[in-house]
This record gives sequence, C-alpha cells and structure tokens, in this order.
Amino acid sequence: MTEMLDAALSYATTQNWAVLALSPNSKIPIKDSLLQPNGSLSASTDPEIITKLFTTYPKANLGIACGENFTVVDLDGPEAKEALTQAGLDIPECRTHKTPRGFHLLLSHQGDDLPQTAGLLPKVDIRNGASNGYIVAPPSMIDGNPYKLIRDLPLGQWPELVEYAKTHKPSSRPQREPAAGWDDVTQPSWVSEYLSGGAPEGQRNDITARLAGYLNSKHIPIDVARQLLETFRLACDPPMGERELDQTLQSIYRSTPAENVSTQERHTR
Repeated sequence: MTEMLDAALSYATTQNWAVLALSPNSKIPIKDSLLQPNGSLSASTDPEIITKLFTTYPKANLGIACGENFTVVDLDGPEAKEALTQAGLDIPECRTHKTPRGFHLLLSHQGDDLPQTAGLLPKVDIRNGASNGYIVAPPSMIDGNPYKLIRDLPLGQWPELVEYAKTHKPSSRPQREPAAGWDDVTQPSWVSEYLSGGAPEGQRNDITARLAGYLNSKHIPIDVARQLLETFRLACDPPMGERELDQTLQSIYRSTPAENVSTQERHTR
C-alpha cells in the first residue's frame, strides 16, 4: 500500500471525508471516466473506489472535498498572519495543514455564517462546500514541496472570524505568485484584471474561454493555466464552479492549436 493510498483510506474511513485523486505534482483532479468521471464531484468515501483509484494512479496527489464536513481558512504566506494580527484575530486551536506557501486551518462546517470568499483579508481565503470546494491534502507534493499535518487536533471554532466576515467585505483579491512558466510572459492589462478580479455571472464562460485561449497562445501548459485560473474562478461573483471551469479550459486546449490562438485572440479584444 502506498503512502498516498494509506492516507486517502484513513481520511475516508476515520474522518468520513470524501477524497479525490489529483494529477501528479498538481492541484487539478484526475479525470477518469469510470473511477472519477466528474472531477471533484466524484470525491468518494468508498474504500473500494479509493483503492482502485490510487492503485491506478500511484503518483497522484490527494484532495479532500470540503462538502459539509469542514470549512478551510487558507493562509497564503506570512502576509496572511500579519493581516489577521492587524484585524485583531487570533488563530484558534484546530487541525492545521502546512502547505507549500502557508497553512490550511480546518474548522467545523460554518455553513452560511462563513461563506466561501476570496480575499476576506489579504492572502486569506475561505473554502467550504460551495462550488464543490476541495483542498490539497497531506502527503501531497507540489514541485518538491510537501503538504504536512502539523497540528493533529479536532476541527476548530472561530466565532471571531465569523463575526468579522459578517461586517467586512473582502479587502483584496488573492495575490498569488505567478505559476511556473508564467514569469516570462508579459500579459496585457485585461488578462491581469480578469485573473485577479474575476467576472460577473453572465460573462464567466466567455471570459474563461478568452483567458484560456490567451494562455494557450503563450504555450502555457494546461496544468499551469488551471492554477492561474483558480484565482479567477474564486474571484468571480459568485465563484465559478470547478467543473464548469475545467470543461471550458479543456475544450479550448483540446480544440484550438496554440499557434492559431494568437490570431483568434486579436479578434476578441
């Protein structure tokens, strides 16, 4: 039994948390027509399915669907802790995962009291079951950087954060470092604006297709494009569903050769 399979079965059987397989060295759900046909929507607690999935994909990363099991506060780097301190919010005692850039704080499910939000505070995002939210979980690894369980505690409570969220709108969009392969691309202003600011509900699919076409034209690999578009997805109003985003992204990359996208992009500005 591999470490990832062992961890996946443990989450499912001891915590009753639905798990999913993510592409190796990635945060993107594996698409398998039998075992995981609908990405994060196919997250499962069935030991038989989990065993087949992680045996078929032994190098897969591991995700946990938030569902109605827990709410996650994602702290993206030291700026997040500083923002919490300035807001007078003390981090509670709770189960904590170390991520490559920061921490995931796992709270008991807060429902509508703590809705999924991008940028409640600088570098502080909230994830829950809305829009099929999930997190990358230990012992996954991205670019050699592991996810680790550092505080093996029960799910926490954070009533002060709930009260803060009721009276404060998101103060900034998530500002994440560029993904690998993106540093050398000088993007036009509309790309930066949509990636950080999202799009309203009636324009999400069109803007997703436009962004995907642009990234494809710059020969950005699809897994890197998906990481870049995660910020866009969460910044949309309301947040865009993962399945909706993945389908549009894959359709663009599958149907439009990169060398032809530049011409198409010029006609969509």
